[in-house]
Amino acid sequence: MEQHILKLALGVDVSKENLGVSLCRLTVNFAKEFEDSFRVSNDLSEFKNLY
Repeated sequence: MEQHILKLALGVDVSKENLGVSLCRLTVNFAKEFEDSFRVSNDLSEFKNLY
């Protein structure tokens, strides 16, 4: 069964050395589904890899 998504939220925790990234979906039954979080270095080459 396909789950319809009401809302997507992308969180980015910014520090001097890293960016912590997390994605959350809110489904029609108000369930929160989180993707695995990950970190990248806070520099231009790693930032471009987020695209």
